[in-house]
Amino acid sequence: MSQTKAQLLDNIKDNVQLDARNALRFADTDSSHYVAFKAPATVSSNVTWTLPAADGSANYVLATDGSGNLSWIADPAGQWVTSGSNIYFTGGNVGIGDSSPSNPLSVTGASAFNGDVTFTGASYNVTWDKSVDDLIFNDNAKAAFGTSSDLTIFHDGSNSYIKDSGTGALRIQTNHLDIINAANNEQIAKFVEDGAVELYYNGSKKFETYNGGCQMGGDLSFSDSQVANFGTGSDLQIYHDGSNSWLKDNGTGNLNVAASAFAIKNAAANENMLAAAENGNVELFYDNSKKLETTADGVKVTDDGAYQLTLKRDGSAGQQSGIKFIDGGDATGRIIGYSGHVQIGVSPSSNSYEDAIMCNSNGSVDLFYDNSKKFETTSAGATVTGQLTCTSHINLGDGDEIKLGAGEDLLIFHDGSDSYIKDAGTGLLVLQSNYLRVNNAAGNETIINAIENGAVELYHNNVKTFATGTNGATVYGSQSNNAYLELFADQGDQNVDKWMLVADDGGSSIFSIQNYAQGQWEKNIECQGDGNVELYYDNSKKFETTSSGVNITGQTLIGTTSSNSANHELIVSGDGTPSYYANGAGLLVQVTNSNDNNCAEFFQGRYNKRVLTHSHSNTGSVTFDVFEQNDSNVGSITGNGSATAFNTSSDYRLKENIVNITDGITRLKQLIPRRFNWILDSTNTLEDGFIAHEVSSVIPEAVTGEKDALEEDGSIEPQAMDYGKVTPLLTAALQEAITKIETLETKVAALESA
Repeated sequence: MSQTKAQLLDNIKDNVQLDARNALRFADTDSSHYVAFKAPATVSSNVTWTLPAADGSANYVLATDGSGNLSWIADPAGQWVTSGSNIYFTGGNVGIGDSSPSNPLSVTGASAFNGDVTFTGASYNVTWDKSVDDLIFNDNAKAAFGTSSDLTIFHDGSNSYIKDSGTGALRIQTNHLDIINAANNEQIAKFVEDGAVELYYNGSKKFETYNGGCQMGGDLSFSDSQVANFGTGSDLQIYHDGSNSWLKDNGTGNLNVAASAFAIKNAAANENMLAAAENGNVELFYDNSKKLETTADGVKVTDDGAYQLTLKRDGSAGQQSGIKFIDGGDATGRIIGYSGHVQIGVSPSSNSYEDAIMCNSNGSVDLFYDNSKKFETTSAGATVTGQLTCTSHINLGDGDEIKLGAGEDLLIFHDGSDSYIKDAGTGLLVLQSNYLRVNNAAGNETIINAIENGAVELYHNNVKTFATGTNGATVYGSQSNNAYLELFADQGDQNVDKWMLVADDGGSSIFSIQNYAQGQWEKNIECQGDGNVELYYDNSKKFETTSSGVNITGQTLIGTTSSNSANHELIVSGDGTPSYYANGAGLLVQVTNSNDNNCAEFFQGRYNKRVLTHSHSNTGSVTFDVFEQNDSNVGSITGNGSATAFNTSSDYRLKENIVNITDGITRLKQLIPRRFNWILDSTNTLEDGFIAHEVSSVIPEAVTGEKDALEEDGSIEPQAMDYGKVTPLLTAALQEAITKIETLETKVAALESA
């Protein structure tokens, strides 16, 4: 510019300014707001901007071509954003070769990425690393195949997976598949089309299929309880169960061993146990010495040739099958079977036999003494004729019972875990003794004592803890320890159903009732030897008897204290002395004598209101001040015996955020006046009023409490309503109505005068 600042200012309007800081400003009339163009502090060369010839369209911006020529270009609502050296688009889609992109980036035509590419996942990334020509799936990033990701390939940081989670099969198609170790120097498995399947161990082939089946390159080992099954129904099984080896035939046919000669030897194969020869004998051995063999005539048992057992037909016994025991040639015993019986007889000579044992088919087994039956089994057990004398123990297995009584009323048994003396009859189980004692298994610790004409005593760890007496029962503690009687409501693990009576032996002679809560015992009632009784709430003392009366801590404490203490006390005495209260939560009362101005004070913690009489006269006039819990005065009530006035605090200095009510009629129309009677009013007198929860949505500050709320004890917590808080809304609505009426009156007057 060739003009001076003064000359320029003469040629422009007042709202175009050029200030001393080389800024050209376009301002409003009083220059309080402006748009300015400001030159830099130092200008190295002239700068000229050539404006476009036409106006720009909405959302277009000016852009320079580098020579100072400005033109209008479209800016999509400021969605191209620069951040450092980066430019990004904040709205819509971007198309490359695609004029209607449907994705944030849509590319039509072949694309080339000439550097590394990272695909960023929610948790794991996939990277094309150009330098090593690898497509890298980071740990837990998966290559997924199939519509439902049925096949996935991934590494989880520890192991690699080819995972088929679909419904079909995982197929590997090839004419030759080798599985090699990671170092590529050891065969693991080989699968050949139309050929063998080979499995290796440490590079050595151990299993191979061939046209006729398969063959092993070593031992076939089965772990304990693992079974080798043969047959469609696993009819034959071979296994070791950890203790024994089994060759087990589970089928309906025979277990056949076919051989011309068959032998069973010990594990070292150096001792005979059983030998069988085709068309010959079968021999049984003991310690490699033959003890039994089959012969053409029957069976022969031998012991070095001196003693033998021969089975044959005994013609002298009426062609009965029998066994004779031969001792040096004379028959000293025999076993014969006939007519469904087996008889064992003994005799000092071969000509005369006495019954020793008789086994009857579908019947008893009889034992004899000198040919006289002494023992007989029956369907119910066994019968002994004569006495049963035991010189040692009677041993019964787990679950076996000794049954006493015709109806098996008394049972004695051990079930494998516990021992029982069980009275299964309808009568009593009676233990008769003038002194009954139950000891531990070692016999060195007393558990129960029951004394004739005396006490029944129960012990814990050999220390007496309970005893019956003439007048009842006694629970004992040990010296310097408390005596406890615990009561549980059930056998569950709930702690709240556990209670305890405690006699304290700590020297203070205290008796208490306690319950178990939150992992510890808490007091409920405590009685002390010096006379006082204490009641607790949540392990905190709330009530106490004293020599002068009672003390209640928390809401009301009654006693003889005459000072205004801070422990929530109400002190009442019969001589008219002043009483005090300490400010706190809950319902508290202060009462003083009739000559004190502060003659009554009430505090209601739930609604945070406190009422205090601050003046009292003998004429009967009383004024009550109402305070919030923070001691701010909210009103007063004055009564003189004939009239009562209630004043609500309304000083402007106590208020803020004051605005006019402009929707009085709208809100007032939402109120629903009701007519009703109170449930507890036996007269059923009808009244006009509102329902608190219906008012709460219109004037919430007029309602206290919540709909359907309950007290801690489950009783109903009623809602309450301050009808005085409806007055401002009524006033605002009435004023709005008056304004409307006055407007209508003006219009009516104008119409009437026309």
